[in-house]
Amino acid sequence: MDDSLYCLGIDSYGRWGNGSNTYINTSVATPVDPGETYLDISVTRRSVCGVTSSNKMKCWGTFKDGNLGTGDSLDHFSPTPIDSAESYAAIRSGGEYACGLTLIGEIKCWGYSMTSGGTFTTILQPQTISAPLEVFTQLSVAPTFACAIRSDSRVLCWGSNSSGRLGTGNSTPSDIPVLTADTDAYSSITTGNDSSCGVTTANVTKCWGSIFGWAIYNYPAVYPSPTNSFMANADNFSSYSNYLVGIASDGSLSWAYRNSRLPGFTGATRYFEHVQGLVDR
Repeated sequence: MDDSLYCLGIDSYGRWGNGSNTYINTSVATPVDPGETYLDISVTRRSVCGVTSSNKMKCWGTFKDGNLGTGDSLDHFSPTPIDSAESYAAIRSGGEYACGLTLIGEIKCWGYSMTSGGTFTTILQPQTISAPLEVFTQLSVAPTFACAIRSDSRVLCWGSNSSGRLGTGNSTPSDIPVLTADTDAYSSITTGNDSSCGVTTANVTKCWGSIFGWAIYNYPAVYPSPTNSFMANADNFSSYSNYLVGIASDGSLSWAYRNSRLPGFTGATRYFEHVQGLVDR
């Protein structure tokens, strides 16, 4: 692999980075930003941001609520450098909100952001939200909140705290990272629309918030503090919207979802499945 970037699928938001937002529908991998190589990439409905091999951030797509981080309110249909003086290690985004992890472990965010007053505003370019001397190692971003793992393996979250999304044990929002209510050390973290799940260094899965509350099996499906989940042996997670997938140390795959559009399921139905040996590791 040469770390070049390719896209395929359907798009009309300029995410192909070819200078146009003309409708595209292709199953053929199409080169994006030829001549550039990437370390990390994050794609949302309207935009793409990526960290190049030289640790620089580029974003492109259709502007909404500051999602491109370019400092203006324009669409950028070609990869556009942002925050050029900074060096980045990773990028995560959800909806119109994006955060980058710098090489020195700072977190800088832009887009649809929480203010200190508990309301949302548009931030047009990356702003540091982590405290001075605070070093982070992992990051996961949802449309209205985010969580990260600090160098001491503690989880901190920020943004909207509706339905206990921040895991602090209350409903108070925060524009800066705040510790979750537990004292566990974590090795991985993932965020969905309204909730988060993480794996502790003791290999225990904990979740908080709503929607994935049914991944803990019990109602009410709102857990404002980290609560043990059924995926006790999961190594890592991935989530999108109302879906959660966990990969266990034995290579098995577990998933949970709530989707009223699926046949036989209503908006309040929870579903969990565990498949032994499905993942080839």
